[in-house]
Amino acid sequence: MSQYTEEELGRRMFRLNMQKAVEEAVDKIRRNLEEEWTSFSSGDVLILKGILGDVWVSIERTSWDNMVFSRLTKEDVEEIIRTGKEADTRKDGKQGAIIQVQEILSHPGRD
Repeated sequence: MSQYTEEELGRRMFRLNMQKAVEEAVDKIRRNLEEEWTSFSSGDVLILKGILGDVWVSIERTSWDNMVFSRLTKEDVEEIIRTGKEADTRKDGKQGAIIQVQEILSHPGRD
């Protein structure tokens, strides 16, 4: 059996917690959108998970826990995916994309 340092175990736990939180968020989004969810490709879903993971890493857990993923509209999700796709090429960089997604998540279904 491999021996892991406490630091390695901490990193693994952090990653597992992030993945679990993102999977739960995506499941809430999927259930809310029902049939509309099928319009997203597997690539879109991977981008969605990636940018949500970036947001999870960047914010306090209480802020994440207060986000209402089940109220996101299809348009919100499309905007999040579009932002995720553009994250590495934006003038304000990936951090700007993360901030934009946080804004979407803070005000789902806004007009």
